[in-house]
Amino acid sequence: LHWRICLLSCQEQVMKNPSPTPYPSELITLARNISCNFVDVRTTTKDYVGTIAIKNSDQYKPDKGCNQFLLSTCLRYEIYDCNNTQKPIDSLFRVKGVTCIRRILSILTGLQSEIIGEREIFIQTVQAIDKSQELGNLSKETLDGLQKLISLSEQIRIDTGINSNENYSTIAADILIEHLSSTQANATVAIVGGGYMAEKFFSSLLQTKFVNIKKLFWINRSVTKVEKRITQLIDLLDIDIEVLDLEDGKYALGEADAIFCALSNSPKYYKDVSYKEAAFVVDVSYPQVFAEQENIKFISVSNTYFDRLIKNPTPRSHVAHANKEIDAVIDFLNQNL
Repeated sequence: LHWRICLLSCQEQVMKNPSPTPYPSELITLARNISCNFVDVRTTTKDYVGTIAIKNSDQYKPDKGCNQFLLSTCLRYEIYDCNNTQKPIDSLFRVKGVTCIRRILSILTGLQSEIIGEREIFIQTVQAIDKSQELGNLSKETLDGLQKLISLSEQIRIDTGINSNENYSTIAADILIEHLSSTQANATVAIVGGGYMAEKFFSSLLQTKFVNIKKLFWINRSVTKVEKRITQLIDLLDIDIEVLDLEDGKYALGEADAIFCALSNSPKYYKDVSYKEAAFVVDVSYPQVFAEQENIKFISVSNTYFDRLIKNPTPRSHVAHANKEIDAVIDFLNQNL
């Protein structure tokens, strides 16, 4: 809670001071010590990133006080170390110092995302740092530097207009709605997952003019979490909503005309599920939860270029402006190290 309050406080302070110059001294300390072993979709394929993440998931066991955090998403697998002692890891690339600062700052501002400017990577990075801090794995000095970096990325987003309301889940909603609108009425839809992406998909679904959903299965590890989410809405919606856990949901999936999935840490959990004939599955999970079959239409982060489906892409001039602001940060660090 203290970390979240500090983050909000930093963000409010940045809003009041839109051009923080000189940059916080905490960034200098961070730049002296930070390094990163990583692989991402700019260096290989999405499938290979997933393979590396699964391979290392059992091997990465950080000790308390290790001063590290792990950022693992569908586009990247990155181990950040703030001790100035990290060594290269086989099959991963490595950057350190100001180059590493440039990397994480670029990630936080959404410049390295498939959908430029999306917010998910910012949230995922903050959550990764938050988790490491809660486990006692980050020193106060490191946490202070990372907080300043996060606040700085927010300011760059504000200054340059690098903020997209589109993401995998909103695009998935558009895809499924277009499909259902053109194929049938009174459809049965399933949502798998209960996190940020699943909730965004649900919200996007409700905000559309498509009203021909007769049944919604919402499937998640925690039934209670989903039930709390829909308690205030269920009487307002003309949709039959049934909340199920992952095991019971396996059988309900066979009734769904369309499935959206954003479930974490469950590789191929539903790989053998029996689909309804001609079902449409959009799986934006990382790692992938469902498997392709001949009788369905299947869209995943691995087989689809979501950046080609964006309605309002971030202008290139905004990207150039953001990179110039990042360049200014790097120039400051180079001059003060």
